[in-house]
Amino acid sequence: MDLGSQPFGGASLRIAVSGATSVASVGFLVVATGASLLTFAGVSPEASKGLAAVSFAGALLAWGVFIISGLAIGGSRRRTWSEILTYSEDDRLWRDALPSRVIALVGVCMVVLLAGMLIGVADMGPGSPEEVDGRYYSNNHGEVTALTEDEYLRAVGAETRMFVTVAGVFLSASAIGAGSRRNRLQMRWSMLSA
Repeated sequence: MDLGSQPFGGASLRIAVSGATSVASVGFLVVATGASLLTFAGVSPEASKGLAAVSFAGALLAWGVFIISGLAIGGSRRRTWSEILTYSEDDRLWRDALPSRVIALVGVCMVVLLAGMLIGVADMGPGSPEEVDGRYYSNNHGEVTALTEDEYLRAVGAETRMFVTVAGVFLSASAIGAGSRRNRLQMRWSMLSA
């Protein structure tokens, strides 16, 4: 079997793409967790929102590469979306997808993000926080309520925490899924090259 003729440039490239996706996902997950923690530290909302935007862009990129590489890895047989998103027998050992310390880091990040989101739900209040001419408001479908600066900062922090938690879920899934795919490809590569 000529591995170089396989879709997506051969097995070694597919292994590298899966590994890079997994590593990038973990990196962006750490950024998302940092953005969530900054909202508690009293840092300016712009800083935490900037990190949140970076982590969400990273989540979209990592998830997109994860899905597209799943399509490319399928070989000549067309695969359905459910086959791409469903783990096979050798994927069930997802704990082998990444080193145990990295899996622990992913777990800690998700606990922090989920806890921050739950706290954010309590801090959010009705409506979306807005700043107009140095004054703070909550806009709930046109119903505007004045807020103090402290209420505004808590609401912005809550909004940011909920935003990065969504990114964190996708980043965790792509980190573990791409790592698992990389392991499966390496196992197949070693069997074929032996």
